[in-house]
Amino acid sequence: MSDVPLAAIRESVAAAIESGQPLDLEREAHRIALLYGPGQDVVRSELRAASRKAEVALAAPPPAAQD
Repeated sequence: MSDVPLAAIRESVAAAIESGQPLDLEREAHRIALLYGPGQDVVRSELRAASRKAEVALAAPPPAAQD
């Protein structure tokens, strides 16, 4: 199992704080998972926990695709 890249997670949360924008959880989880290797679900979970701890809002998820 790959280690979760906590530095990248902290950087994503810090960028959301600095910009004043909500954290795009899906986009950041995908980006970090591609760059560093752990599964996207693991990264998403860590991002969610870090954003909660830092009191950073999460962006609304994209609307579900229509069939």
